[in-house]
Amino acid sequence: MINIYALTTLQLIFIIIACVVGALIVLLFIALPIIKINHKKHFKKYYHKKIYKVALYNDYYLINNFVFKMDQKHDTFVDHILFGDKFIFVIMDKYYDGNLVGNFADPDLVLISRNGSKSYVANPYVGFNRLLSRFSTETGIKTEYMIGVTVINNDCRVNIDTPSKQFFMIQRNKIAKFVKTVESRDVGVMNQDQLQEAVLAVNNLNLNKEK
Repeated sequence: MINIYALTTLQLIFIIIACVVGALIVLLFIALPIIKINHKKHFKKYYHKKIYKVALYNDYYLINNFVFKMDQKHDTFVDHILFGDKFIFVIMDKYYDGNLVGNFADPDLVLISRNGSKSYVANPYVGFNRLLSRFSTETGIKTEYMIGVTVINNDCRVNIDTPSKQFFMIQRNKIAKFVKTVESRDVGVMNQDQLQEAVLAVNNLNLNKEK
């Protein structure tokens, strides 16, 4: 047993530093992987909290878990619809275990995993183009007032060639700043009557009974 009273100041400092380093190693190799697994499993919950805060702090309307009829045979699930002062943000939640590269017009994007292997995933940009067009037809809201957003995990890096100012892929921790930036565009603000009509038009299309 170590007699702490017999140790010099330098020895005590060394022991304290060794304990801190050991704790950090345990955190790095045990706790962090567990946290990541939990985040991957429940990522929608984390995204929901972040987007809810954006709506709350800006006094925006928010509809979650929106189910929309794309055609006679197919329904589409939209995670969030956020009504800003100038734009309506149609938001999908995604988790990618790796980094994304490609072109916004490609049907698929390349997902590069942590170990370097490559696979293909559906391109959210392509799906949004059809979704917002159909959405506009059903609600009467012009697509120029709609912004398609795919919210992704913070550790997913994106290298996608896109000129679009309507469809975006944004990390969760950047969504608040992104909404603020888009809302700062030099366009007119929707008046309260227009906003209420937009919210009602969208809500009336919601097939999800748990509104």
